[in-house]
Amino acid sequence: MNARAYIAAGLAGVGAAVVVACGIDTADSGRPTTPNPGGGTTATVVRTTTVPLPAAPDNTVRIDGLRGGLSGSFAERYARLSGANVAMIRASSEQSFADLCAGRVDVIEVSRLPTDDEVLACKRRGVDLSEPLQIAADAEVLATKNQADVGGDCITVQQARDIFRAGSPYNSWSQLGFFDLPITATGREPGSPNFTFFGQVVLGVPDPSLADVRADYVPHSTDLAEREEVVGTGRVLRAERRIADYRESLRKRYAAKRQQEVDAAAAKADRAVLREIERENRERERAGTVLTTAQAARIVARNRARVERAKRLAIAEVNARYEELISDRVRRYRRGVLAEAEAPGVIGGFRFTYYELFEDQLRPMEIDYGVPVTASGQPVTLEDLSEADQRRIRALTTATTETVPEVDVQATQTIDGEITTVPTARAIPDLPASQLPDKTKDGEKIYPGPNCVFPSQVTITSGAYPFSRRIYLFTYRQALERDVVKAYLTEALNRAQSDAANNRLVPITDAQLQQELEIINNKGREVVRTTTTPQTVTTRTVTTPDGTTTVQTVTVPPRTTPTPATPTTPQSSGIPGVSSRGG
Repeated sequence: MNARAYIAAGLAGVGAAVVVACGIDTADSGRPTTPNPGGGTTATVVRTTTVPLPAAPDNTVRIDGLRGGLSGSFAERYARLSGANVAMIRASSEQSFADLCAGRVDVIEVSRLPTDDEVLACKRRGVDLSEPLQIAADAEVLATKNQADVGGDCITVQQARDIFRAGSPYNSWSQLGFFDLPITATGREPGSPNFTFFGQVVLGVPDPSLADVRADYVPHSTDLAEREEVVGTGRVLRAERRIADYRESLRKRYAAKRQQEVDAAAAKADRAVLREIERENRERERAGTVLTTAQAARIVARNRARVERAKRLAIAEVNARYEELISDRVRRYRRGVLAEAEAPGVIGGFRFTYYELFEDQLRPMEIDYGVPVTASGQPVTLEDLSEADQRRIRALTTATTETVPEVDVQATQTIDGEITTVPTARAIPDLPASQLPDKTKDGEKIYPGPNCVFPSQVTITSGAYPFSRRIYLFTYRQALERDVVKAYLTEALNRAQSDAANNRLVPITDAQLQQELEIINNKGREVVRTTTTPQTVTTRTVTTPDGTTTVQTVTVPPRTTPTPATPTTPQSSGIPGVSSRGG
């Protein structure tokens, strides 16, 4: 019996338990929407299929979990403490939404919102998805040394990608409008979870390797070693080892010549003292001095000590001269090596929860989408504008921009090895603020930018920070009518903040938690979605100083529709956690 059949069987005869399985077969794929060649809005008629959903087992919650998510640890604890049965598998996001729409599971944990096609597929079966219940988030923070300012603290998504990617065009921070300092990129070694996460959210590579990063990228096996590289501790330690090695190499280089001079000096001192002893002996003979045996023995011992002392002094003088020579050369070498090691300009990528522990040492880069955004920090696409504004902007940009082949098709979003294909949408091109509308078609104010977003709990969990990724739970109206499902979701949300912290994820805010609980209490309002824009792409022409004209693409990470946030007083940029651009 496969895992899906096992879940459907109702776990007969099993007490409170968690069943984990994999390898589920699914159906119900379909794409009810069709593109509109004219570029306008196409109305879609949803025909509901009256196929009854599978009967849910008594006292059982069926879950599709996420690799790297929170459902695994929570489900086991909940089953043990509540007495309910929790049947869980781990599936891809496409599989999870298909399972939910088919009524095979009650709750899914995913790292994206459903596409329009997935929402419509659910509607066709009479399944009304709940609003997304966010339980955690994660983010990648790009940081330099806190006190070693490189001349600015804000870069765009595209600039961040170009700094780290293979074939990077950037060798100096001056190319970004900052100080004239060399750029050194560092991070975790391939195979580590942070390198994979960094490659996915920053570079946009599903399965990153060293071939995807710049040739001089410095990999490290631990977060500690990477941090020491950025703040300079690790580089200074390596510099000190280089200095010690250089000192040792000088000692070896001068060893033979030094020994020759030591031997010559010792021999010379020996001869000088012996001549002096012979002179003293002749004087005693001329004076007719008669020595007793004891007196003669004392003179012999004193003369022997005089010879040894003279040789030691001669040897010490030669050694001191060579030590001064070596020290002088090491001092000059040390100045250059330490100046290089302590120089600012090193940038690394850290998970937000690690960066938070060392905010006193790391200076985070604020990230700008590079396109206009709304007050919530979400990029504005052409589809967000009125039809009149869309036509006007298309007319303005027709002569100055072009579509790069194979850009505006499909994008991929990956988490912990799960690759999800999602549609893309066109972002508003790079136009002067005077040519942009003030508001979207829904009345949201548009901020043309720059809109530099500081990584924080609020900007990450709201999705305003570009290099963030959020984790959601989804259910549907019929499932929420079952007390066991509602109880499970309520407890999962109440523990979400502590579970996220324990798993090195970013917890949702108290305001967000309250909103999610209200959704559960209202038995899940239907998702309101008209356009899915997980990723936006815009193009612009750029003329370099040498006269070469190129076309750049600006790719914005997946766009989501968060639950309403607690109103805040806009700052100058209109986005909490967003400052004006530096540099």
